[in-house]
Amino acid sequence: MGELTDAKDHLNSIIVSFKQNLRVINKMVNKYERWENKNGVLRKVKVKQTKGDSWAIRKPLHKDTIYGLIKLRSKRFVSISNAIDNVDDIVEVNIRNIIRELIHKGYNKNTITSKLKEIDKGVMKVEIYYWNDENVASRVQLDQSFNESKIQSITDSGVQKILLKHLSQNKYQNVKDDKGRLILPELLAFSTDGIEEMNLKIRELNNGLNHQPIYKIRTFEPRGNKFNIGNIGNKKYKFAEAAKGTNLFFAIYLDKTGRRTYKTIPFNEVVESQKQSASDIIKCQSVPLVDDNGNTLLFQLSPNDLVYLPTEDEFENTLNINFQKFTYQQFQRV
Repeated sequence: MGELTDAKDHLNSIIVSFKQNLRVINKMVNKYERWENKNGVLRKVKVKQTKGDSWAIRKPLHKDTIYGLIKLRSKRFVSISNAIDNVDDIVEVNIRNIIRELIHKGYNKNTITSKLKEIDKGVMKVEIYYWNDENVASRVQLDQSFNESKIQSITDSGVQKILLKHLSQNKYQNVKDDKGRLILPELLAFSTDGIEEMNLKIRELNNGLNHQPIYKIRTFEPRGNKFNIGNIGNKKYKFAEAAKGTNLFFAIYLDKTGRRTYKTIPFNEVVESQKQSASDIIKCQSVPLVDDNGNTLLFQLSPNDLVYLPTEDEFENTLNINFQKFTYQQFQRV
């Protein structure tokens, strides 16, 4: 019984670790075959190529979809004072003309604001157009995921109107399946048959005007964490998104006040960091030592790293933790 207890204690004291395989880049080694004469006998041997200084990247740099930078005209409400500074962008024609006339007469902002409120007592803010260049767009297949909300993400307002009009038809509303459950309108309207029917009646849906059949559409979304695929030519206007499984490094930075900040390092930045420190590829730096705000790197974490969670007492003085001789309770916090 004692031997079993000892064996159990030893097993409980074993920390299971996982092999790290975070290869990001390494120098390519190319070999080619050639004939060599050895002792009068011709033999084909593989020879390492001496020239060349190329890098091999061991993970995908980004997802397949490439997004293009797009500038969209949107609307927003601003104060009357702000609208006066952007009179040409005012949406409502009547208000735009009134403000232009008052400006032409030489009135200042306060007077124009007062007179505009006298003319329209309910006006407190004015809607103006503005250009939003923080979005990216890509072409996608029209499918059953395009509900009323997603249709709003289409860049072409004409296509939006056609799809919304098609979706709102009575035959797609309040339809139930064999079990009496409601079927979402987009599942019927944008099925294969629904799309074909829409394209057959596309002129009618477009108020009598001709329109090309719609099978693919361009949608936009916020640029977010997408990054440029290059800096030369039009590549600086093209963006890509990090591929799944490439977030390999999580950095913890420390500011001057001792407060911690956190950042997931994009794969393209890791590649660049390792290339810059490639003189020592074994100890190359994968994470920037200083972040964009000037905070210094405290430590970094990667998938499968072992982490120990100290108690409150241990956290006050981590130097007293003996990582070579853990107690059973300490092993439970690894």
